[in-house]
Amino acid sequence: MGDEGFSFNNMKAVFTSGSKKKKSKYILLRRSGSGGFTKKLNCEDHEMICFSSFSALNNKKNLEYIQNVSIDGAESTGMFSDCHKIKKDIFSIDNDQDGLSPTVYEVFPKKNINRFFINCGNWAPEDYFEKALKIKKRFITGNFTIKDNKLVIFILPDMTGKLCKTRFNKKDLKNFSSDFNNFIKDRKEKDKILEFNVKNGTYNIYSFPGSVVTGEDNMAGHLIELKK
Repeated sequence: MGDEGFSFNNMKAVFTSGSKKKKSKYILLRRSGSGGFTKKLNCEDHEMICFSSFSALNNKKNLEYIQNVSIDGAESTGMFSDCHKIKKDIFSIDNDQDGLSPTVYEVFPKKNINRFFINCGNWAPEDYFEKALKIKKRFITGNFTIKDNKLVIFILPDMTGKLCKTRFNKKDLKNFSSDFNNFIKDRKEKDKILEFNVKNGTYNIYSFPGSVVTGEDNMAGHLIELKK
């Protein structure tokens, strides 16, 4: 990966236990800062982080879903930072109770497994990631398929929230409707999409309640992992 990393706006601080631990066989890579990084994700207030395969996202039929997407908060599940299916193979992650977006990590194990971790809570994932892996089978919440060797993590505005200043307007939607490639172009120009080369296959989604892994009330994080 070299000097590649992730840079986020609207990024929250996380706590760590500070306890000395044995060396982990997993590396969770996320580097933040103002420059020097080749990958960045510009997540602004009242926007949400989403993920899918590239082919699932790059489809004009998705426009009706994109123009109606909204941040759920805890209205439907009673838990902040939950994972929601927008449509088949496309998912969104709610912001936390303070309105802050989660942080995405690429996981580098010694074995070549495609893994991404989305940290939603107030604790650094290094403090609970390996514990979460041991109990992950209890918390599988969905899956999706990648057939084009590309996973995308992208940003969508809360289209129903009046406080969201980045909502698509009628001109934007007309532009997307005339040529849906304009939507992908718009996301790239605004640094609101990242593409990763991954293996094809079924990817499981595991969602870890904070009550189990960190002691918090809401969702601690979500693991996206290629099914073995």
